[in-house]
Amino acid sequence: MERALRDGGAIESAIAAIETYLDGGGERTPEILLALATLTYEDAATVVLSRLTAASEQALALVDEALERGDGPRDELTSLRETFARSLDHERARERRLRQLLDDPRRARPTELMELAHRILMSGEDDALAAELMQAAAEA
Repeated sequence: MERALRDGGAIESAIAAIETYLDGGGERTPEILLALATLTYEDAATVVLSRLTAASEQALALVDEALERGDGPRDELTSLRETFARSLDHERARERRLRQLLDDPRRARPTELMELAHRILMSGEDDALAAELMQAAAEA
């Protein structure tokens, strides 16, 4: 995990290796869950910001599972859980604020329109609206 965090390009392959291990029936120890939670969150935070909400949710669930197992470093897990929970709260608030821009997209900066369009497009909820927002951003 340390090597993957130092070399950002290795994070995705480390995540894939851990997921393959777990999918193959590997033991879900707190250390494994903690590594997966940290790598998943770090990948989203540094590479794909649009996945930060989902990554924070997944990381939080993994840390909760590790805490339930009870044989991991409780203080570190609790601290990490608080970090992921704060991040999730922050991302949800940001999402709400961006969604409020739909009431009057003229108030938004082009970068906000692009981010909102990307989120809508990635969620699959309304491709036409996403296209309209991208067009508005391009014209701003």
